[in-house]
Amino acid sequence: MIVIALGINDAQDPYRTDFAAAYELLIENLPGAPLALATLAPVGSAAKINVAMMSMVDKTIRETASAKQSTLIDLGAIAQFDTVDGMHPRKDARHLWVSAMTAGIKKALSCN
Repeated sequence: MIVIALGINDAQDPYRTDFAAAYELLIENLPGAPLALATLAPVGSAAKINVAMMSMVDKTIRETASAKQSTLIDLGAIAQFDTVDGMHPRKDARHLWVSAMTAGIKKALSCN
């Protein structure tokens, strides 16, 4: 199983990548294996996020999971957590992210 959880940095103003093209290139070059794609987790008010870009990144991940018939791990369903920079969880909040990822992987592997 391959799990991909990325994209939040692409929603920051300085990054300006073509996320959809880069994401597709990454996935197309992976070996054949079950795939689980994680959406973006919630961000705090301190995050320097371009909201429109974050929405586009999240939509791309969701559409790709659907098109590839991959498991979608919805990190957006996590309750807001304390962060170090508005995006990345503090050490005492990482268990929320880990729990959501673990549940998604178990679902993908039919381990529930």
